Amino acid sequence: MSVLSTFAKEAITQGVAMYATSRVDTAKNTIVYGSIVGALSFMSAVFLAISVFFYFSQIELYAFAGLYTSILLFILALAFYAFMRIKERMIEKQIMRERLQMQNAMEVTMLELGNELEGPIKDNPIASLLISGVAGFALAKKYL
Repeated sequence: MSVLSTFAKEAITQGVAMYATSRVDTAKNTIVYGSIVGALSFMSAVFLAISVFFYFSQIELYAFAGLYTSILLFILALAFYAFMRIKERMIEKQIMRERLQMQNAMEVTMLELGNELEGPIKDNPIASLLISGVAGFALAKKYL
């Protein structure tokens, strides 16, 4: 394979792989539903903090009640952060697997297409040269 065909194959496979794993529609839904869940979670966390503070204030002094409440909320925030990072890594691995599968499928397709086109080009070299020249001229006129 020549350098140009390798470059074209790589560009096509990368472009198709990027398009195939695009998640624009699901990203919109995730943003909308995520913001609703985030707002509701924030309100519930505020009420949870207030209720925990009042519970601890009946047992301990107010200063210790605030300290215990903040420690509890910090541990809860760390747990949510760890869960979010684990989930992101799982999604990234899934995307990489899909891209690799798509790239492999496109590479096989490009090789088969090259094998199919190789025969007629070798059988009719002058005709293929004329066709490629006319196509190049037409593209140059259109894009340059």
